[in-house]
Amino acid sequence: MPIGIMDRGFESFRHEVAPECERRGIAVIGMKGCGGDGRVLTDGVVTVEECYRYFLSQPVSVQVVGLASMEDLQRAAKIARNFQPITEAEMGGLLKRVREVSGDGRYELFKTTQRFDAGFHRRQHGFT
Repeated sequence: MPIGIMDRGFESFRHEVAPECERRGIAVIGMKGCGGDGRVLTDGVVTVEECYRYFLSQPVSVQVVGLASMEDLQRAAKIARNFQPITEAEMGGLLKRVREVSGDGRYELFKTTQRFDAGFHRRQHGFT
């Protein structure tokens, strides 16, 4: 399920679904930690390090990350090797900083549009 800093403010899987998974002993596999398409990074809203520290501080069993290059892999490995959970103070500052842009889904189009639905699922739900 989507586990990223933008998820927290809009139809949150982390706060609406993950706790029920935890209650039932179901492992959570996180994804879309940098917003799905990375625009939160390219638009300068957050850094890749902030995204990683946020999602790695959540109760996930695994976090799937998109790596487009060897440079991405090396950066991810460096972040993982030096990982420190995000503190409450850092979390508060980060959430305050992204509050406005995380509240309307603009960085999580996979929650609001059919653009990300595969053909099978589009047919299954009666979409053209």
